[in-house]
Amino acid sequence: MSSPQQIPFEELQARLAEFRQLRSFVGGYLPVLNSNQWAEAFSAIPTVEVVNAYRCDMTDSAVITLAKLPKLKYLNLHKCARATKVGLEALANCRSLETLSLDEEVFAAGNYTLADVQKLQVALPKCRIIFAGGKSIPGLQPTTSGK
Repeated sequence: MSSPQQIPFEELQARLAEFRQLRSFVGGYLPVLNSNQWAEAFSAIPTVEVVNAYRCDMTDSAVITLAKLPKLKYLNLHKCARATKVGLEALANCRSLETLSLDEEVFAAGNYTLADVQKLQVALPKCRIIFAGGKSIPGLQPTTSGK
């Protein structure tokens, strides 16, 4: 697998400006590089429902930004090594979220703990929180509350 190429700053700014002009966009993959800027561009389009942030360089600030999307249903944070419990805490306010896919290696590295994920599950009882590939998170207790 080849490594992603950095887009020159001017070209990145032009692409982001064009993207922000969209009136409707359901969602897609964030680019691996500059994903914080792309997450901000996604957040300017309230119709976004799906964000795949697979292998992105995004930080918690991007997760916080995405958590404000009013129709976000699916968020994939697989291999997002810079996402931490701070980002998860922000997702607790994303009431539309139906599926959150996390990364086992990032979890094992301590970026967030089972307690952090359980707290999010309690805040979003209808959200399916899983590891990539649909694997359940060992020890995560489902909630039955209908919040």
